[in-house]
Amino acid sequence: MNIPSRVTVYVLADDLAGLNNPFIAQHGASYWLSLDYRGKKISILFDTGAYPGPIVENITRFGLDPHTIDYVILSHNHYDHTGGLLGVLERIDHVVPVIAPSSLARTSINVGRRLRIINAPYFPAKFLDEIIARKGYPLLIDEPVKIADGVWTTGVFDHCSVNNESFFIDNGRLVPDMLCDEIALVIDLGEHGLVVTGCAHPGIDRIVEKASTIIGKRIKYVLGGLHMVDLEEHRVRETAEKLMKHGVEKIYPGHCTGLEAEYILKKTYGENCQVLRVGMNITFS
Repeated sequence: MNIPSRVTVYVLADDLAGLNNPFIAQHGASYWLSLDYRGKKISILFDTGAYPGPIVENITRFGLDPHTIDYVILSHNHYDHTGGLLGVLERIDHVVPVIAPSSLARTSINVGRRLRIINAPYFPAKFLDEIIARKGYPLLIDEPVKIADGVWTTGVFDHCSVNNESFFIDNGRLVPDMLCDEIALVIDLGEHGLVVTGCAHPGIDRIVEKASTIIGKRIKYVLGGLHMVDLEEHRVRETAEKLMKHGVEKIYPGHCTGLEAEYILKKTYGENCQVLRVGMNITFS
């Protein structure tokens, strides 16, 4: 089977930049993946942060060309992963598949401290119209789907934990959002795989297990938001131990992982935990 010989991930958006970094940080996640098939390249934009301006600027600073983007993948419908989409599509300027779970077309709210709209900053039906107007072609798919040789989405998840603060609005009714409606990306690197996540709401250990089943190989690398920001220390350690049992050797946590969780992961994984910052680029093979 033809699989990528090399994958380079460019971090276009993360919550942290660090000192003396010319790249622009924002709350959210966005990764440009350049897949090299022994000379032939495919470019995937995975998530688009909350705002287009920093994404477009960071693309320029990396020396990347938005016209070369072949696919856009949105992990879920939250604003900090979808807000920059329309501005990026304007720069792509050719028909491009926009692959996302079907919940992209639903309204999401959170009623934790106060009611907040947490989906993309557009009414969902209008959002799809705006995507189409900018030559994006929405493909709302909840099942695992092959993007290219050796590259798959995981599809959404079932039986996630109870969540009493987030809801979809469907026909005037509040439908509990169990935060299952998220997809990740899994890439076959030959002897092992790479998983890229947006927030990992369903649980990064579950994502890794499913991704490994899809490609039939161990997941060696995990990169992206791990949504551990509110987890107690023992749960972070338990998750790290599960990842190790699954065979994950190196992790690159960012975005919603949280500083405390990143510290714990760093202590657990040591030098095999590299915390993401906007402007980083990492090559896997």
